[in-house]
Amino acid sequence: MAVSPSPPPKVAATHAGLGKVGIPSLAADPNGPLLWVWGQTDLLPDIDARPPVQPRHRLFGIRSDDGVSWSPPFELAPSIAAGTHMGLPAVTSSGTHWWILTYLADDRETRVALLRADRGAGRFEVVRTLARRPFPADQISLMASYMFRFSDQDTPQIGDYVGLAAVGSRVGAAFVLPATEVPTSRATVFVAIDEIG
Repeated sequence: MAVSPSPPPKVAATHAGLGKVGIPSLAADPNGPLLWVWGQTDLLPDIDARPPVQPRHRLFGIRSDDGVSWSPPFELAPSIAAGTHMGLPAVTSSGTHWWILTYLADDRETRVALLRADRGAGRFEVVRTLARRPFPADQISLMASYMFRFSDQDTPQIGDYVGLAAVGSRVGAAFVLPATEVPTSRATVFVAIDEIG
């Protein structure tokens, strides 16, 4: 049986630069549209600052209805307070809603939050906080700043392991945090399964 050649890949976006962009996530709606999500900033902190400072990424996305043409980048969660770092997003669709699992870190704490947008909408709102730790944004590595890997302070390193799935109103999320409020406690995988109407 002959297999027809695949069409060549298309350019969807270009990288903003080292340290400006976090780890991305891609999902497809059951009806075909695609959503590509990532964290991005325009301002980078001084690389020589000690203790190190994490850039404050905002969540951005691009959409495609056909996998060929893509929208311009747009901010996904503008209602979340300025100065909040948004990192390590995972995205999925239930067919009626888009969902994003992300870490939200500000000057007081780090939260793991579930965001939702209607299928046709582009703006996400927080619908649930799944977990929190008392680690300010500059005291936890959320893969936004590679310099945190070389820091001489006790910075929790949660890795880049997240997962998200949704069917109807049932949403399952997997994420990593230190086991306790002690930064050096063992990194632990948590799973949350919830019914959200």
